[in-house]
Amino acid sequence: MLKVFIGYDHRQAISINVLIHSLMEHTSIPLQIIPLKLETLPFKRQGLTPFTYSRFLVPWLCEFEGAALFLDADILCTTDIRSLVDEVNGQQCAVAVCNTKPEYERAAVMFFNCSHPDNQKLTPDYLETTKDKLHLISWTEAIHWMPNRFNYLVGYDDPAWCQGKTPALIHYTKGVPAWAETDKCDFADHWHKARAGAFIPAASWGTLMGHSKHATEGPGGVTIPAPRVPDAVLPSQRA
Repeated sequence: MLKVFIGYDHRQAISINVLIHSLMEHTSIPLQIIPLKLETLPFKRQGLTPFTYSRFLVPWLCEFEGAALFLDADILCTTDIRSLVDEVNGQQCAVAVCNTKPEYERAAVMFFNCSHPDNQKLTPDYLETTKDKLHLISWTEAIHWMPNRFNYLVGYDDPAWCQGKTPALIHYTKGVPAWAETDKCDFADHWHKARAGAFIPAASWGTLMGHSKHATEGPGGVTIPAPRVPDAVLPSQRA
């Protein structure tokens, strides 16, 4: 099972929900998805987003064991995330990232080998106060550079280098297409399709619930929700 940590920002909760849907839609491996909500962590430091710095807690949260992936909330997965795991598998690195331009976007997608000794310094106390350039992956030289299809930067990268192919992880660095300002950005149609999949049921109520105990036949033979039983008593309410 792959642990996937995702930065949570209450101002754009739609982003993390669309990302989670896109991961689940394509994955062929079990995923444990863990939102990084700052208020639940022994950590207060934040920047432009609440997870600006908490992302680097991933090895500590994993007790410095196993592998884990961190993703920014404003990312869309378009393929089986196993392809990223296979890319890093066997690499003796502390972390795998893409060599992005601008460089500080490298930390948007990080695959951690949590047990690597270089990651031992990524503790809450260190991260709370350090002046190190963490987003440039300054704490280690044991880096595996992944192909940039795993962190395609919308608004920075040129779609031409994709050669007609869709990047594996599309990073809407200037904002997901939920806003008018970014609605027509590169690969916006992919995000809108995923949003529809996340928030619009893929089956009618009748198809989903019609054959369950929660449905009954209504006027004209139409299947409708079963009525509430007025004298139903919960077990906890019984004398």
